[in-house]
Amino acid sequence: MESKCNVVIFESYPLFSSGIKTILNASNSIRVAGEASNIDHLLQLVLKTNPNAIVFDILHCINAGLKPLRKIARKFPHIPILLIVGEEYADCFDSYFQLGVKGFIFKDDTSAELIQAIKEVCSGRDHFRDQVRTFFKESLKRNRRGKTSKQPDQSLSDREISVLKLFCRGLTYKEIGNKLCISPRTVETHKQNILSKLKMKSTVDMVKYAFHHQILN
Repeated sequence: MESKCNVVIFESYPLFSSGIKTILNASNSIRVAGEASNIDHLLQLVLKTNPNAIVFDILHCINAGLKPLRKIARKFPHIPILLIVGEEYADCFDSYFQLGVKGFIFKDDTSAELIQAIKEVCSGRDHFRDQVRTFFKESLKRNRRGKTSKQPDQSLSDREISVLKLFCRGLTYKEIGNKLCISPRTVETHKQNILSKLKMKSTVDMVKYAFHHQILN
């Protein structure tokens, strides 16, 4: 009899986590060893259960899930990670690759495709559809052009760049305010100014911008 693949689910919202768990438990080849809604719980859970893979829904994470993903990759580099993503995260794919992610499953994929992806990463293979490879190639081309022709927007002030860096670390308005000795309201004002200057709409866009322009280096 084929042994089951043990996985843990990293999902911020219990409702979505229970849906993923129901799908996986219906498979004869996958067993859900546990669920976590925050990074500390996840790290403890992985230590306790030693899963074959981690299913990580970054759709419900702030800042494209990069901060918790770094922690997982640093502490458990041997455990494959399967990300649940959307096309809007294509600009972050190269960062995900660099952090050792072994597969992507899109939010509009079927239950069967999710199960197949988990089986593949658990067996040591990558799971990247042609669609993902296309996004990755396009992203690399943009990054190569960016390294030679793009520079960080000079209109951002030093304080705005500091705020941007801290948002990339996943800090809250209050935490950023404490570090910079300003109020959360002032942090929010800086964020709105950054979005306006860069002609962007969300924190995820800001994070992508920071990574592409190597502001975090």
